[in-house]
Amino acid sequence: MVVVVTLNAACTTATRNTHPAPLVIQEQGSFAVGGTVVTAPGNFDPVKLLITDFSSAFTAQADFTAIRDRRMRSVSFNYACLVSANFHNVEIIGGPDRRSSFTGACLLGTNFSSATLTGVTLTNAKLSSKAGSIKVILEPLARAGELKYEPTQLSPDITGPSTLCADGRDGPCTREHLITDVPDTWSLRS
Repeated sequence: MVVVVTLNAACTTATRNTHPAPLVIQEQGSFAVGGTVVTAPGNFDPVKLLITDFSSAFTAQADFTAIRDRRMRSVSFNYACLVSANFHNVEIIGGPDRRSSFTGACLLGTNFSSATLTGVTLTNAKLSSKAGSIKVILEPLARAGELKYEPTQLSPDITGPSTLCADGRDGPCTREHLITDVPDTWSLRS
């Protein structure tokens, strides 16, 4: 099963103007599509995530550990809100023609413990070194809230030469390459 998800969001207050139709995955957990919020956390089991686009999706607290074979290939989470999401022990790899990417994603409190990041782009991803909270604004729904998070669990050991680090440098990443500014707001705008 291949799932394509598209939203408009950012860890800033930039305005974007696309309104994709909602997508519902029956019995697979929850996430937001097209400005519709479905209650998180969610489980993706046993879906196979290959060449899947979660760009700008609101997937906070989603649990990706039950995906088939604990493997994702060529998956895009660019600018997605993944606050406190769980990728524990998941192999995230790029394919021959497309990298997996977390460019600009909010990864505050996200768990990558024991994961593998091969052929993955983390450029401008937001990582947290300590616990905190972030204000989430879902403008199409006129909703706002606050998400609390723990430090992001992403050890430099799970990166390699084909990883692009949060600071844009080539991997393997060091702790310094994974230090980023932490936003205080993430917004989904129409």
